[in-house]
Parts: sequence; structure tokens; C-alpha cells
Amino acid sequence: MVLLCCIYRVVLDIKDENERLKRMYANVEENVYVNIDNYYIYGTHLNMEGYILKSELDNFKVEKARILIRDTEGTFNECMAILNDEDDRYNFGISSNINEGIDLETLKSENNYAVFAKLSGTDEKGKYTEKLYSLKNISDVKENEYYTLTKNGKNNKVDIVFNENVKSLELKSRECELPENVYDIVIDSGHGGTDTGAQYLGYNEKDFTLDYAITLKKKLEEYGYKVKLTRDTDVRTPSYGANSRSEIPFETKAKLLLSIHFNSSNYDENVGGVEIYSPNHANLTFAKSLADNIVDFVETGYSINSYMKKADGVYVRTFTQQEIDDFRKEAQDLGYDFYESITTDTNYLFMIRETGGKITGAYTDGRDSVGSYNHYLNSNISAEGYLLELGFINSTQEIERFKNKKNEYIEAICKSILDNYNKEILN
Repeated sequence: MVLLCCIYRVVLDIKDENERLKRMYANVEENVYVNIDNYYIYGTHLNMEGYILKSELDNFKVEKARILIRDTEGTFNECMAILNDEDDRYNFGISSNINEGIDLETLKSENNYAVFAKLSGTDEKGKYTEKLYSLKNISDVKENEYYTLTKNGKNNKVDIVFNENVKSLELKSRECELPENVYDIVIDSGHGGTDTGAQYLGYNEKDFTLDYAITLKKKLEEYGYKVKLTRDTDVRTPSYGANSRSEIPFETKAKLLLSIHFNSSNYDENVGGVEIYSPNHANLTFAKSLADNIVDFVETGYSINSYMKKADGVYVRTFTQQEIDDFRKEAQDLGYDFYESITTDTNYLFMIRETGGKITGAYTDGRDSVGSYNHYLNSNISAEGYLLELGFINSTQEIERFKNKKNEYIEAICKSILDNYNKEILN
């Protein structure tokens, strides 16, 4: 009798699972897929790119695309997607901004989701119609895992899996204990040890950055986040290798990286101002929030620097053609292979470029060896990175702010983080 009851429960479980799958995959086109050749997670968002061949659409002329996310109960949410008409195919993507897409922080725990492309247009008879297509993974990366930011002492683990049986993307969210080596946020204090950074009137940038990083870590921990520092003493943290500035964000599976710096320039020493550096091809809302909150809380100003400025206090620093030409000549002179993928779109700042893997254009060239190689060069999951120049160390007025208004700087940064990551949960 016990054996029969167990078999009966197994049969019911299988039946329930089949019903859930039917709800998730209802009205999805069969044997025609959107091919995903690139997907990645930058910060908290899943983004992807791919295409669907026109020859497989039976004269269905696609005009618009959306992303549809459906759970096992059949409940769904939608978001916009990108569609480009190109010869024999329609190119498909979620967003042109690397920090946008499907917000993995909004997925409910203990729930499964399937992701589809919802394409709208006219059929062979000119009738407007909408069709759902599964997403077939043809990239080199088959699956990934994501740990949500700590909220109310809890975390979810999200498994990102392309189900080969139904050729579609599934997101499986479960509450979990955060592994010991996984963190929410990494704080990098610029320079350290023999690398003093900017200097002025006996003040060293490395001392301010360490002090601010330690204080910011403590404050974020009060808000419940798990935070890792790239250094907590006056040492020079290596750029590459295990426990390095470039690899700690990957090793800890962090969602956010903030690199703290204090500027120096030839400007009038009493001017100063805030500069927040964002990755290229990113939505700048968070960067703008950081700049605005610092200005408001500290009662300081935006930098007057106009070079590669995107908004007050917000900058995107990429390579210039002159810098690329200079590096190419250096490679020729020293006899190593120049990394040809560097373009004027490539992020220039090390702590933004190298901590984003292939998403932000991390690179290596013929000079690199075991000790100077980014092992996460081709990673498709990374922290979202920003470099914060909080002010100018060669301004006597700014130095007084750094010494007397540290708590205001810290609270401003924390407010931006709390506002940005206090996300609604999907219904």
C-alpha cells in the first residue's frame, strides 16, 4: 500500500509538472526559434542578442518585438526589445544598453520562468498578428547562475538555463543561503602601498580612498549588504591574478563595483567638483544619481571638466584614435602583438574595462603573461562598474570637504544604491 501511494504521488507530480509546462509554453510557435548568439549578465540585468531567419517565417513580416516572461501559472510580464531588419534575417536584442534587460532582482523566489520573443507584424494575407517564439541558444555559454542582492537578510539563486528539450530560456529562482565567497558589492580603494596616487600639501590619494572605502563598507553592511574590499590596508593590490583588483569582482560574483578615487588637475585649485565615470553603452541613470546626490549631500559642485562629459558630473571615458595609434606604434617598437579589437568604443579606465569581461571590452596583448592576465577576459557575467572621482585633491577647499564631510559623501553614495536596487518583484 505504501509503495502504491508513493507511485501515485509521483504520477501526480509528473502530471502537475506537465500542466505547468503547458501553461508556460502555451501558444508558442513550434520548430521555429529566435537564435541567441550572445547573452550576458551585467550587474543585475540579463541582456541578449540574436536573430530569426526570414525563410522560416512563412512571409510573416515582423514590425515590432517584445520580451515576454511567463511563469508556471501562466502569469506574464512584458518589456520592449530591439528589432532590426537585415537582408535574410531580423536581428533581435533586449537593449542597446549593457545594464538593461531582464532585471533578475525582480524574480519571485520559488518560481520558474520561461522567456520568449513576442514578434508582431503582418502575415501573408496582410493581417496583423502576434506570435511567440522560443529562444534557442547557439552561443558558447550554455548556462549561468546569479545570486540576488541581499534584501531583508535573504537571497535568491537564479539558474539561467537554456532548456534543450523545448529550445528555450528558463529562469529558475530559489531562496538560498549566500555562499561564503559570494558578495553583493565590491568597493575598490584606488592606489595603495608604493602607489600613492595624487598628492598635494602632504596628502596622499591612497589614504583618502582607503578611509572612504572602509567607511562605505561599514555603512552598506548596516543596510544589510555583503561587501568586499579590494584592499583593507595600505598595500598595492595586484592588477591581475587571484585576489586582484580586476578579478575580485568576478570571484565574488558581485553585482556592483565602485572604485573610489580623488582627482587632480591643472584647474584652479579652488574649483574641484565631482566626476562619475560610467561604462560605455550603459544607461546613465545610476551614474547621474551618484553625481547629484554627492553634490546635494556634500554641498559641493560638478567638475568643470568637459572632456567626454555626458551630463553634469557624468563621464564615459573611451580610447581616442590617437591613443590607439600610440599603442600600436609601441607594440611595433617593442615587438609584441597589438590587440586589434581596441576601438574608440573601448572603455579606457582599467577598473571599468577589465572588471566587465567581454561585456566592457576587457583585453590582453602580446605582453601579457601568467602574472598579468585577466582570467575572466571572456566572462559573460560581471559586476556593473563605476569609477568615482569624489573631488580634487589639489584643491584646498576640497581637502577640507574630504576631511570634514566624509559621512555626507558616504550617505550620498548609499542613497543612490538603495534607490537604484529597491526593485519591485514581478507579479
